[in-house]
Parts: sequence; structure tokens; C-alpha cells
Amino acid sequence: MELKRTETSNIPFSLHDSRIVKIEINNDELIFNLDNVYEYRNGSEEYYPAKMKFKDIDFEECNIIIFDRQIGKGKFAGIRCGIKEFSENYEGAEFEILTETYGGYSTTLEGLIWKDECEPVSGIITIWTMGDVVFEFEKQNY
Repeated sequence: MELKRTETSNIPFSLHDSRIVKIEINNDELIFNLDNVYEYRNGSEEYYPAKMKFKDIDFEECNIIIFDRQIGKGKFAGIRCGIKEFSENYEGAEFEILTETYGGYSTTLEGLIWKDECEPVSGIITIWTMGDVVFEFEKQNY
């Protein structure tokens, strides 16, 4: 028997280079406010702000690993904290998404954390949700 895993998505854009500029928490919903999402169509690039909403969140299983430097630049160390703790203690920080992975009930975002004028550090966000992941944006073509 042979099974082939296929990836199909109705999301028309990439989050690569998007920045999470604000995190909102409402009951069991997690909202990432993104500066831009990037759409590539017909040889052109468009970008526009969006919100990424995670419904029915298990916040005990949502966390972020914050490294003390960028991965790939020698030895590193870091801390792990919950997404709520990160949103409270790192207000004003931006998370630049370099890689996004979706699987089962989890979403993993790897990227860089920018805070003030400091050199960015690497970070990994893991989100566990039994609900939908919903994108909201102003573009009217969809």
C-alpha cells in the first residue's frame, strides 16, 4: 500500500518576512497582527496588513523559545515561556517570520525577534489549536 501526503492550501500568500507587530489574547483566541502578508501572482508581488486568528487555543501548549542570539552564529542558549507571558513581558517586540509550518493541530513559526535597537535574536513560536486558523485582511479580490 502506498499513501501520498498532499499539501493543499487556500491561503494565497506567504508569511515569510511578515512581522507579528502585536499579539492579542481574547478568551480562547490568539490573534497575531501582521504588518504585511506577501502575495505572489502573475509575476508581481502585492503586500498588505492582515490578522491571523487561532481559535480554540490551548494556551498551556502555546509557547515561544527565545534564543540569546541568532541560530547559526556559534553557541546559543535561551529561554522558553508561554505565549501569554511573552505578550506581556516583551511588549513592543516584533517577530519576523522566516519559516511557517502547519501540521495536525499545531503551527510552528521560526524567525527573528526584534526589540528596540538591539540585534535580533532567533525565536520559535509553537501554537496548539483545536479550532480554525483564520486570516482577515482588507483586500477585496477573495
